[in-house]
Amino acid sequence: MISVGDLFFKGIELKDGRGWFNGIEFHVNEVKTHFEASSIMEHCGKMMGLIDKKGCSSRNWSVFMNGKNGRIPSESYYETKGSRGKLLRWVEYGRLLPILTYSMGDGNAVNEFLMNRPWIDKTGHVYLLRTVVNGEVILKYGYTWDLDQRMPAYKCGCDSFKKIASCPVDDMFDVEKKIGEYLYTHGAIRHSKGKEWFTYGRVVGNADCDTAFENWVNALDEIDPNLVEMIIFDDN
Repeated sequence: MISVGDLFFKGIELKDGRGWFNGIEFHVNEVKTHFEASSIMEHCGKMMGLIDKKGCSSRNWSVFMNGKNGRIPSESYYETKGSRGKLLRWVEYGRLLPILTYSMGDGNAVNEFLMNRPWIDKTGHVYLLRTVVNGEVILKYGYTWDLDQRMPAYKCGCDSFKKIASCPVDDMFDVEKKIGEYLYTHGAIRHSKGKEWFTYGRVVGNADCDTAFENWVNALDEIDPNLVEMIIFDDN
């Protein structure tokens, strides 16, 4: 029988269906054919600071399955119920890479992880952009390791797209979370497109874009006044 170590991590030791590799705990089923994906997502999310207001990991199965990395066939996983009725998703070993890519949020992090090297890198950029979807102007705040790589992704499904500003930060996960908290306590209203998409209560015009930008800057100033001096404006 092929072991989890033969497939992925040479030297990983399993005990009672559990084994650790480079800071992450893996749960495998009794016949060693599937690993439990939700625990990986939760563990990675918490290690990287990707948590919601309740302190739970923002990396979860439903978001994964609705995203570009979640296109795995239904026959590649099955579900069971754990403690307190929690659903556990058992995924074939061959589908580990998309699980890790989603959970760690970056392909380079996955590469470092698989080579048993430090893989958590929180340095990156936070940004604010303006776009149009179905005739409605909305805004988005976010984080990324690579602005040049991230920005073109927003052109899909958007009638127009403009990056308003960005800022390099040492902990993009923490800063992005605090920016969102500031915006939503200063008039921003979450848009149905996603948790980082927002308006100020009506079809957003230039005035509301100015309000969004001002609040975005104020959030950075509240986090660390030195960040405001590093804001990069988009003149294009």
